[in-house]
Amino acid sequence: MTAQKLIRYLEDRGSVCCGYLFDRYTCAGLVPFHDGKALVREAFEEKSPLVFISAAGIAVRLIAPLVRDKRWDSPVLVIDPQGQYVIPILSGHIGGANALARCLAEALGAKAILTTATDAQGRFAVDTFAAQHDCAIDDMRAAKEIAVRALTGAPVRIWADPQVRDLFPELRDTRNETCGRKQAEEAAAYEMAQTPDGADVVISMKTAGAGDAGALRLVPRRLVAGVGCRRGAGKDDILSAIRDTLQEQQFDLRALCALTSIDRKEDEPGMREAAGALGVPFLTFPAATLAQVPGSVSASAFVQDVTGVDNVCERSALTSGTKLLIQKTVKRHVTVAAALTDFEFLLFGGTTEGKELVEFLEQTHRRSLVLVATPYGAEVLPSGLKYVRVLVGRQDAPQMEKLFEITRPRCVIDATHPYAERVSAAIRAAAVKTGRRVIRVKREETPEIKGAAYFSDAARAAAFLSRTDGNILLTTGSKDLPVYAGVRDAKERLYARVLPHSVQAAREAGIREEHILAAEGPFTMEENVRAIRGCGARFLVTKDSGAPGGMAEKVRAAEVSGCALLVIRRPREDAPDAVSVSRCQEVLRDM
Repeated sequence: MTAQKLIRYLEDRGSVCCGYLFDRYTCAGLVPFHDGKALVREAFEEKSPLVFISAAGIAVRLIAPLVRDKRWDSPVLVIDPQGQYVIPILSGHIGGANALARCLAEALGAKAILTTATDAQGRFAVDTFAAQHDCAIDDMRAAKEIAVRALTGAPVRIWADPQVRDLFPELRDTRNETCGRKQAEEAAAYEMAQTPDGADVVISMKTAGAGDAGALRLVPRRLVAGVGCRRGAGKDDILSAIRDTLQEQQFDLRALCALTSIDRKEDEPGMREAAGALGVPFLTFPAATLAQVPGSVSASAFVQDVTGVDNVCERSALTSGTKLLIQKTVKRHVTVAAALTDFEFLLFGGTTEGKELVEFLEQTHRRSLVLVATPYGAEVLPSGLKYVRVLVGRQDAPQMEKLFEITRPRCVIDATHPYAERVSAAIRAAAVKTGRRVIRVKREETPEIKGAAYFSDAARAAAFLSRTDGNILLTTGSKDLPVYAGVRDAKERLYARVLPHSVQAAREAGIREEHILAAEGPFTMEENVRAIRGCGARFLVTKDSGAPGGMAEKVRAAEVSGCALLVIRRPREDAPDAVSVSRCQEVLRDM
């Protein structure tokens, strides 16, 4: 069935998709419904894409009362019941219906019927370009005039402010073809103008200048505002400070993509209301994270005493920005700074694979934001990074979603630990919601070890150990220590090797102080043997961490020491597109 095939295709690529069927019929995997109007209205309210597998007239009658503006309408497509044709009928450019039509047609082996004039003739569509790059369009009527110019065969002249030019790699050539598609029969669709004078389209976060009068302005939403304020500051004061600061520095308010601050301001109603009024997300960071931001800032001893960090506005802007464009500006009881966010990639690391990819991104000069959960994850990375920014701290799914929305990376790289299932699930969920591509980097499989006992999780290993006698050396990290605390005679039998920063977690799990081995790996076979013999362990418990986790050295140490080896199996890798480090590097190089 066409609907089922499309749902499988989209879900395999990480999209959230739901199929519906009139309740007079039944079909596995499709949700029955009775009120089609209510279903379509809900989709429009959420700006969700709608795909009708029906006659076009049915779709038109259902969406007609809801259509209001091409900038806000949901993308709507119609597919004939035989799955031969895919036709976008609403929001083809800005909403992305044309791009989705091509995607679904490929999945079905069908033909995409594109009726928008620029697509039909293979010409440059400025509204599609703006949507792809998240730019505000200054004047929709001017955009239509640009489309008419393109249809006459004349190339559109574009000038991009040097401040944001790197955000548009396809504009680096002086002449290019429509949206980067190499079609020999097409004439050049646009030209790069050397100055704003005489340009048809000007791309800039700045307010209009004398040189670009008459041009269509595209405003990239790439300005992150860092804000500090006194407790209880009101929405109006915060909004006024932001607007006045941007106006003084000649920045267009529409360039704003986020408000950021210290986590002490997370519950400030004025901050949240100001972000809501501006239509941007509000994201906060702990003082420890802000303190790690590199570069010089306008330090304040008073702010340091109150918040634990010497500057709030500049540092919070730079947590998700690459370059400070507006320095600390004081407006009554509010401070404002702003930074450009132009990261190409977001990498979740803290593993050997993550370290390799950080080195690759730095060597290839790719502006990237790397997120690691612990200070140790940052310490093992190369020092003096110029192109890679590192943030320390755990992110939950809502925080990830805001960060993806703010930075708009070309893709998100998940190089977290094979056992960090919840983190990987959160990354993928946030990426799906924000339309970001995810590359999951997998660790190479380890052949099953002869003589080792395998368990699916820590609870089953702990249940087995409760039926045994003898000391136990745990090398599985601190997260599962509370599970092993339930082992019979745990106080006497359990020894745990953990990272120095996890000693407190081991104490809280009930491990005796003298049974905690604080050390940083990787460990040699000899070091493992000394640890086993030092605590008289009869059992060595490890995760299947592969070569990066020193698995071979643990196996050999267990053999030498005559110690039984218990292995917690890796979670099943669900990501269908998981790749090796080397393959990930190839993909990034191609991008």
